[in-house]
Amino acid sequence: MRSLPARLILLTLLPATTWSQSGLRDTTEVFLQLYLLDLSRIDDTQEAITAEFVIEIRWPMAGVRDTIMPYATERMPRVEFRDLIDLQPVYPNEVVVDGAGMAVYNQRLLGTIQQRFDFTDFPYDEQMLKIEVFTRGSPPYRLVPDTTAVLGLMPGFEDLTAWDIQFEGLHRTRLPGPGSTLEALTYTFLLERHSVYYFWKILLPISLIVLMSWGAFWVPAEEISAQLTVSVTAILTLIAFQFSVSQLVPPLSYLTYLDKFSAGANFFVFLAFLESILTSYQAKVGRHRLSQRIDAFARFFFPIAFIIFLLVI
Repeated sequence: MRSLPARLILLTLLPATTWSQSGLRDTTEVFLQLYLLDLSRIDDTQEAITAEFVIEIRWPMAGVRDTIMPYATERMPRVEFRDLIDLQPVYPNEVVVDGAGMAVYNQRLLGTIQQRFDFTDFPYDEQMLKIEVFTRGSPPYRLVPDTTAVLGLMPGFEDLTAWDIQFEGLHRTRLPGPGSTLEALTYTFLLERHSVYYFWKILLPISLIVLMSWGAFWVPAEEISAQLTVSVTAILTLIAFQFSVSQLVPPLSYLTYLDKFSAGANFFVFLAFLESILTSYQAKVGRHRLSQRIDAFARFFFPIAFIIFLLVI
């Protein structure tokens, strides 16, 4: 589990309580159900995921039977989420206590989860969404997953257009904090990006610009203006295109797959520009045969080198 961010965002569903009673100082088990209803938005630049999910918690309440009461009183566990902001409850904050004294709280929640993304393989990347739930209060509470209910994804869950979503599992984690270490239940979801859009909109156009720059190899070396026009046009087009897609991810301290691909494309386009200058100079000083050999070599070398580059990045 990655370390806590500089600012731990904790959103509390219930105000803090200080209630305690003799005979109830032992840990009370709180049974938890949680499953996703919808992921409405995944913002790469902000590294934020807007999620809608349902939770149900159940715990025994001594001395209470057959009643409905607000989820804002004493003797109730505080359920909190790590890195969750703008939490908006949909249902009324009510607790239903049955005849056996078991309290049940159901809520539908909409909020934004902020966590670090790993863009190393962007746009062929996978992200892990973690919903970390813990509880505090007095007497001490301990979350227990209710494995008899739906886990992770609601039946009939529909993926986002740009992502495939799978429930990976549930496990316990410990969250270090300013006080005692907290024990949390972590629901993990695998988000796999659909890369087809990025291939057709970014990778393929950049590749075509690189291929366009190689057109200078078929222009006679004596026509220096035509060769340079092809090369310079390819360079400027590539720079403008890369600028338009630079806002897809936030500023990073490492290179993504797209960064490496773009850097390689820049290198090949600039190398073609240098080849045009070289052959034009050779033709200008009368070395026409040498300039033709260089062009003939470049027609085979550049495509092969570009294919090898695509295979190794």
